[in-house]
Amino acid sequence: MTRDELKQLAREVGAEITDFIDYHYDDEVVVFEKDQLERFTAIIAKTEWEACLEAVKRAKEHQIIWYPKGSVIDANDIGRMYAYQHEQCVAAIRARGNS
Repeated sequence: MTRDELKQLAREVGAEITDFIDYHYDDEVVVFEKDQLERFTAIIAKTEWEACLEAVKRAKEHQIIWYPKGSVIDANDIGRMYAYQHEQCVAAIRARGNS
C-alpha cells in the first residue's frame, strides 16, 4: 500500500495526523488510540490478504498445463509442475511488496 493509502485508512479509523518538525526531521506523525490502531491493522491485514489472493489467482491463470489425451506424465513431472506453480505464486506475492 502507498503512504497516501495508509494515511487515508488512518483518517478513516479516526487517527490524528499531525506535522512533526524539528531540527533533523520534517514529516507527519500518526497518533492512534488503541481501538483505532486495532481497526487500522485489521483493515490493513484484510486488504493485503485480498491483494495477495488476487496475485496468486493471476499467477495461477498463467499456469494452465495441458497434456494431450493419452500422454503420460510421471511423478517427477507433476512435482516439477507444482514447484513451478508454487514459485510463480510466491513471485506474484513478492511483486506486491515491490510496487
